[in-house]
Amino acid sequence: MFGSQILEVAIGLAVVFFVLALASSAATELISQILAKRSKDLRKAIGRIVAGQTRNLPKNPRDAKEAKAQKFVDQLYETSPIRPLVASAKRNPSYISSSAFAAGVMEYLESGDFEERIQTLPEGIRTRVEKSYEACEGRVKKVQAELESWFDQSMERLSGVYKRWVKWVVLAATVVIVLAVNADSVNIATQLWDALPLRSAIVEAAADVGDPNAASPTNIEEVADQLQGIEALGIPLLWDCEGDCGGFGDWVSRVFEDQPRRALGWIITILLVSLGAPFWYGALTQLTSLRSSGGKPPPASEDRNSTTSLLLREEAAAAATTVRPVAIDLTTAEEPGAPVSVDE
Repeated sequence: MFGSQILEVAIGLAVVFFVLALASSAATELISQILAKRSKDLRKAIGRIVAGQTRNLPKNPRDAKEAKAQKFVDQLYETSPIRPLVASAKRNPSYISSSAFAAGVMEYLESGDFEERIQTLPEGIRTRVEKSYEACEGRVKKVQAELESWFDQSMERLSGVYKRWVKWVVLAATVVIVLAVNADSVNIATQLWDALPLRSAIVEAAADVGDPNAASPTNIEEVADQLQGIEALGIPLLWDCEGDCGGFGDWVSRVFEDQPRRALGWIITILLVSLGAPFWYGALTQLTSLRSSGGKPPPASEDRNSTTSLLLREEAAAAATTVRPVAIDLTTAEEPGAPVSVDE
């Protein structure tokens, strides 16, 4: 019972952390979409690599080199491999494949004399194309393959920058969400430990929350529905302000008033939720599986209730009570009727 109680509390906490992590991820994605972070960073990165410099191109080019690079990026986004991506996104695309980039560059080069068009490229990409063209002895397909590899390497660096940005935004979103819904993990764990009906309800709900076929929330309304759903089970989330929580100023006042008492629970929740929804989905799956399957049964030879174990015990008992025959060495035994010698 004690072990089951600990497991059920762990499942309840995993459900809360999983839903909060989903909310944080949805908020981060919403912020990224509003700011058009991916698409802007991608266009800046392309401008930077074609110009052959380490900093992004400014909106207003400061010299002829930057103006040339900016013009080329504009022309590149108008090529047939990239134009459909712009049209489908209704703005600058968030992703451009290496094959689309290379094909766009090759379309630009092949729109006139190939070697002459190379000289019109911005410095960074011109150097790359010239080296590839010479090394590949003018084979255009090899040049295109070299451009694809170069673009992939450049985008790996961009991906690292974006991931670092996402990490900080997720942390900030997690802090806001945890304080907004008053997700005090210490208080939640205490309530789950003391209330059997609450634990039972949350364990049953865990099967739906951790459903891999369920769609992740895509907007703030869906996130709010999930948070309200787990709060409706009785988990102590959200602020208890008797139906009138006031405005933003009142919420800030409650946060700072309760902060000394709840700070530890908030900090624990923020740190754990920051591990991400994939981590908590995996943990939730493992915990629910462990609870439904129970402990691993012993093998038949070690289970005292099994027939195998019973037969083994009977065989052992029979072997212990059986009288073993004494072996007699016939080579030293005297023959019948032989005289018995008596030492004088």
